[in-house]
Amino acid sequence: MLRSTAITLTVLIGLTGCTTPESAPAPSPAQQPDGLDELARQQLKWGECENADLKDGGAECATVEVPMDYRDPGGKKITIAIARKQAGDKARRRGVLLTNPGGPGAEGLSLALGLEGQAAAAVYDTIGMDPRGVGKSTQLFCDPRPESPTLPSRPTEEDLPKYTEHAKSDETACASGGGDLRKHITSMNTARDMDLIRRVLGEEKISFLGFSYGTFLGPLYGEMFADHLDRIVLDSTQDPNQSWRDQEKDDVAAHHANVQAWKQWVADRDKSFHLGATPADVQGVLDRFAATLKDKQLGALDDVTSFDSAVGTGARYRSLWAAFAWALGDLLPALDGGDVDADAAGQLAKLAHPDEGNSLRQDEKPNGTYQAILCDWSWPTNQEDYYADMRKVAAETPYGEAINSVAPNNCSFTTGRDPMIEIKNRRYQPGVVVQSEGDTQTAYRGGAAAADKLDMPLITVQNSGVHGHYGARKNACVDDAVNAYLIDGKLPERRTTCAAVADKLADIAPDSAGGEPAKKGDSPALEELLKNVK
Repeated sequence: MLRSTAITLTVLIGLTGCTTPESAPAPSPAQQPDGLDELARQQLKWGECENADLKDGGAECATVEVPMDYRDPGGKKITIAIARKQAGDKARRRGVLLTNPGGPGAEGLSLALGLEGQAAAAVYDTIGMDPRGVGKSTQLFCDPRPESPTLPSRPTEEDLPKYTEHAKSDETACASGGGDLRKHITSMNTARDMDLIRRVLGEEKISFLGFSYGTFLGPLYGEMFADHLDRIVLDSTQDPNQSWRDQEKDDVAAHHANVQAWKQWVADRDKSFHLGATPADVQGVLDRFAATLKDKQLGALDDVTSFDSAVGTGARYRSLWAAFAWALGDLLPALDGGDVDADAAGQLAKLAHPDEGNSLRQDEKPNGTYQAILCDWSWPTNQEDYYADMRKVAAETPYGEAINSVAPNNCSFTTGRDPMIEIKNRRYQPGVVVQSEGDTQTAYRGGAAAADKLDMPLITVQNSGVHGHYGARKNACVDDAVNAYLIDGKLPERRTTCAAVADKLADIAPDSAGGEPAKKGDSPALEELLKNVK
């Protein structure tokens, strides 16, 4: 699930068998007539990629023609851009691994290089794909939107309708800008595109690596095309049988749990941080900051909403815990009228807006894939359902933009969507699920539920808030287990734990252990630490 912070990764689908770049594959006898035979015989023209990283990394690029509407395969066509890095050891090649970065709506071509440095790169052609609607594929656009209203993290009753108006505006802009294409930008059609790509590549089966929303797309492909799915890895995983809205509620609960855990950790080390000896004391400090920011700015830290966002980020990533606490301590004197510590305020402001500079200008046409795909799930149309949740979140868990997870959604106002099929019991070989305990983009509960539903082993990365692990975090425990599965089919134990690497807690003993208090200079700056977990 892609929100303010997301790792750009890709879903990998492994295809068995060999094919040359320009070969015309013969249809499998198992394939039923579906009107796609002509498209399945199209010749791919692999060539140099436009992207410099892909080109320098030895990948090649092509486009695949697919139906806009699979009910009318002879009708209008759109294109899907793919990139391929061929297996490093041709003698051991066991197929292709198709990748998806999540989002929904994230571009995925770059993940053709996603296995670089991993043992599995020797045996798979790694396929990156821009899903329909995004990137180098046929794009889906919304019309330019009006300037967004101020949407606070702790809305009053008067603020609540602003969220509804924003959602309506989103839907109006995307419905008018998307045209006929929009209703065909669905998860099920993306899965159909994946299978058509499989056929064009001449593969009987594909393997798949998905991150975030891609962990829904993989099981969906398995539900629709079970006979053609080989190995599957789901990293930072959604519950395949839960609505998007219910998953958002789980993410709010994850924010709450992270803040609770951070408060306890800081309270246990009060001699180092001086923010309070109990979690309630530490909460009191957070409340004082919020009260002060209602009336005045603290240097670069603008307001309560920015502060709440900073708390969510600072409490999520364990490697930030100490530096976050010290920054709060440095800024504490300003609450009593003292000078504002400009460095501390700047560090907290960076936590509040970690992706600043990546937003689209209002006069540009934004991509509308995210708003379209979310409507694959059903959403309440009664706005009071959202408002009730928002009141509770504002009072109990205003941190980390949690309010946006339960606010009105554009899908409340959409029409003409195909219903999502149900993901039932797995009918393909078991794969691997990887999940962080403190992830707030795909909460741990969802990963555990997916492992149970799909009857797959679960690798838990303990005490970490990172989103996306395999091939991205230099975590040998995760990488070795996934490589052993992808290469040799060796599944890890049903419940496996790995220690965090990119998001590692500072080694500060609790006060009860005795010893000297830690010092601020022992920890890198927040901004530097943030680079390692984003």
